[in-house]
Amino acid sequence: VMPFVVRDPSSFASMATAGGSVRRASLNLRISPEDASIAGAATLAVVVQKPGVGEAEGAGTFVLDTRALAVQRVCLETAPARELAFSLGVEDAHLGTPLSISLPPDAENENGEIVIKVQYACSP
Repeated sequence: VMPFVVRDPSSFASMATAGGSVRRASLNLRISPEDASIAGAATLAVVVQKPGVGEAEGAGTFVLDTRALAVQRVCLETAPARELAFSLGVEDAHLGTPLSISLPPDAENENGEIVIKVQYACSP
């Protein structure tokens, strides 16, 4: 049985391939008025759906929306902590730029969450 996934036409964001949702989010920012820049990290706790019969194991890909961000690093915060592969897609005038994060199959913690941290910077 495939989960019913509604695609939001105003967003690149999708958990369709990971089959889950965001449970918690936190944001840490460093604002520098001197050089008019912001650096920060967004941490997301993602709950993934277990694969059904005949589906491949592994968490898949998590896609987020970005706009004018320099993504510096994406890390898995659940054990074993490590950097994750990511890519920025083609910019769209209305939607921004998709950030695709590869989620490894062993990324879940004991609560079934995958906790990722996206470090980035931006300036006008």
